[in-house]
Amino acid sequence: KPVVLDDFNDNKVTGWEKFDFGSGNGFLKEEDGQFTVGMYQPPGQPFFVAATYEPETFTIEDGVTLEFQIDLIRANQSSSFAVLCFIPKDNHVSTLTGYSLAKDINDILLAKGLNKYFYDKDQGDWKEREENLRLVLSMTGRGNSVEVTTRVLDLENSQAVLFEETVIDTVGVDNFETGDADDPPASFIGKPGNFVLLLYHNDANGSLPASSVTLDNARAIQYGSATLDDFNDNKVTDWEKFEPVTGLGFLKEEDGQFTIGMNGPTGEPYFVAATYEPETFTI
Repeated sequence: KPVVLDDFNDNKVTGWEKFDFGSGNGFLKEEDGQFTVGMYQPPGQPFFVAATYEPETFTIEDGVTLEFQIDLIRANQSSSFAVLCFIPKDNHVSTLTGYSLAKDINDILLAKGLNKYFYDKDQGDWKEREENLRLVLSMTGRGNSVEVTTRVLDLENSQAVLFEETVIDTVGVDNFETGDADDPPASFIGKPGNFVLLLYHNDANGSLPASSVTLDNARAIQYGSATLDDFNDNKVTDWEKFEPVTGLGFLKEEDGQFTIGMNGPTGEPYFVAATYEPETFTI
């Protein structure tokens, strides 16, 4: 089940550490059950303010999925990026070295660091929307790699999926869609990290007013996958066979693998089923 890190309902900013390059221009505010990351004055250049959730760290492990979620209530202008990040503790938040899902009106990016983008998308049903959306950053350990799936859900339409993309961050140098090279190339598996929220002020020519984003419901979910049967004992156990014609189908476990088959041709459409009986699952 999701763990709500902060529902922002007590109107006190607790557990979040602000970073604004020591400028004093950034602020964190909790009001009316929502959380705002913003800046007091226009900086006249690209700038960001970060809020790091300090009470707890999270680790991406092999076979385990770590998922971060935040609700984007609104942004005050089209070039105010709301960013949801996993930042390993070994990396200062100023480097943005980690996995970061960023969205404004016109772009969705997945970054591994400053100017290091797995992708930069500018077309889709999410375009021109920056209110009442849920940003999802899902990270699953795959050996020494991390499978990163990002989603944007529509809170006004039963959490319909407006955007979904999956990439693999391997131990080697991965191809980025844009920006600098994948350096250092390794994934962030096994590295404790923080849940970070960030406002990125994407000011190309110094003309934008001060930015802010208003957020709600910071959640973290961690769940693992269980191996029901690795088929390595060469015995068919716990699997119940079903076949329309008795004796025509078979289940066989051999050489560490499981085969479902039939002993002869049926002359018509047919199936053989193997049901794992020891455990049930509920959606």
